[in-house]
Amino acid sequence: MKPDAVLTVGLFTTARQLQNGHAYRPGGRFVRLAKAGLKHDVFLYAFVPEWIDEARRMIRAVPLFLSDRTSPSARRPVVLSALDVVYNRLPTRDDEARALRAIRTLERWTGGALFNPRFFDKWSVYILLKLSGATVFMPHTERCISKGDLIRWAEGAKSAPLQADDPPGLFSFYLKPLASRLGEGIYAVRREKDALWLVDAEGQRARFADAWALADALWPLIQSRAYLLQRAVRRSTLSGRAVDLRALVQKNARGRFRLSGIGARVGAPGAPTTHIARGGTVRALRSALDALFFPAETVQIIERAKAASLAVAERLDARAGGRLGELSLDFAPAEDGALWLLEVNAKPMAFDETRIERRWRAGFFQTVRYFAARAKAHAGLRGGK
Repeated sequence: MKPDAVLTVGLFTTARQLQNGHAYRPGGRFVRLAKAGLKHDVFLYAFVPEWIDEARRMIRAVPLFLSDRTSPSARRPVVLSALDVVYNRLPTRDDEARALRAIRTLERWTGGALFNPRFFDKWSVYILLKLSGATVFMPHTERCISKGDLIRWAEGAKSAPLQADDPPGLFSFYLKPLASRLGEGIYAVRREKDALWLVDAEGQRARFADAWALADALWPLIQSRAYLLQRAVRRSTLSGRAVDLRALVQKNARGRFRLSGIGARVGAPGAPTTHIARGGTVRALRSALDALFFPAETVQIIERAKAASLAVAERLDARAGGRLGELSLDFAPAEDGALWLLEVNAKPMAFDETRIERRWRAGFFQTVRYFAARAKAHAGLRGGK
């Protein structure tokens, strides 16, 4: 495909998001992306599952690139007979499950040019990376199948010897929903003297005398969902606040992943996560790391984060049949400078760092060019048979 070919790209979302999502309002993230696309000959539309007409092979969609101040949800949809690429931004797993038929239809219509087709499953990602031999540190993780699993881990935390150099508030392990976003549903357990403390995603704490008491209280709250047990690492902290690194990678026009940026997040005091929605704050990357390590160590940690991000992306993309276009990764720098992979996200949220968002927009147009060219090449191969 020629670099200057005009592309029609569909952003696949829900009516709920199109009407109420900030990203779709004038000046919102996807509206800004669409307007930037005009300089790249990319025309970005938004559409929802209900607007797909399989019988007529047509899609109703609203243009996101218009210069007026009208919200896209208030515009009259236009009818498109074809899309070159589809960008899957269905916001939740439930939305995705309801739209599976639509996703398959779109993959067929575009010749496979639909990227980021599925949310990741935390357990599947953990097992895949373990089996693939990926050179990345991951905390030991198990499925929490029964109340007995919870008791076993809590008893292990209760009986583990306390170290003289243990920092205040050091967690023993986490419970994470198999499918969640923004830290929702996470619990952390830590030992203090002869008691166990349970901390939820909002930072609320409860004290328990033993593992059985903790399990009796917690199991009813989690038994209806699939949960993982994950060992905590001795992560670096700033005045008792956890520090995480968040990386963004995107495919370029040749289909190779490239790092678009790394940001730093600092959690609220005593909180189990660093998510902004849970009281976390944004810190400049080097400033956060320089407060924890020597400058030479900071450089090494950033390089390790870059290498690990690209290695993980390549392995997950191979498993996904080459259909990933972007993903974000969360790392925890440990006290010794080791970098631990905590989570991988198939639908990256907006970055608060302006420079990373700017690179994301530029990278997006390379990504869609790659998927359009790949679909065209595949169509040529099929036509030649």
